[in-house]
Amino acid sequence: MTVAGLLTGQDVIARLKERDNGDVIFIPKTMLRSGEDVFLDDLHVGDAEEALGVPIYATDCDGESLVRALLEKEKRAPRRLFRPYEPKENEE
Repeated sequence: MTVAGLLTGQDVIARLKERDNGDVIFIPKTMLRSGEDVFLDDLHVGDAEEALGVPIYATDCDGESLVRALLEKEKRAPRRLFRPYEPKENEE
């Protein structure tokens, strides 16, 4: 996490553009300017969200914060990854 602040918004977009990113992307707050929603390259989080088609949430840089963010997200809108397995009609 100590070098996360060196990644730019364009780096994030370039790496994640052609992937299935689910329905949200979590990033460490250190990727943004302190107290702002701007990456090192002056790209706003909203611009990256638009380019990737999913919301981006910044969390504190510790495991507990990430877990809390994931649990809060799960309460609001369950992600398909967490849906229980349901057999198809011809399976059983």
